[in-house]
Amino acid sequence: MFHRILAAGFVLLSLVVSAEAQQAMTLTPEGRAKLMEAARLCRPDIERFCANVKRGEGRIILCLADHRSSLQPACRTTLEAARKP
Repeated sequence: MFHRILAAGFVLLSLVVSAEAQQAMTLTPEGRAKLMEAARLCRPDIERFCANVKRGEGRIILCLADHRSSLQPACRTTLEAARKP
């Protein structure tokens, strides 16, 4: 019984976290344009560090953030600009 309650709690928690992450990833047209520019400038870094990352739900952005210190300067600068409102 305890294991079922615990499992249900984990499922609920994952749904809440997923919904919050999805809301955070909603972009304005300007934000989307900034991310498209970042994708263009970051293509070599995406291929180098994130080639095996499944596209969608912000996973590439998270991958690039995990490798921020190793990114090319143009990619890093563009990503930082894209994060600003």
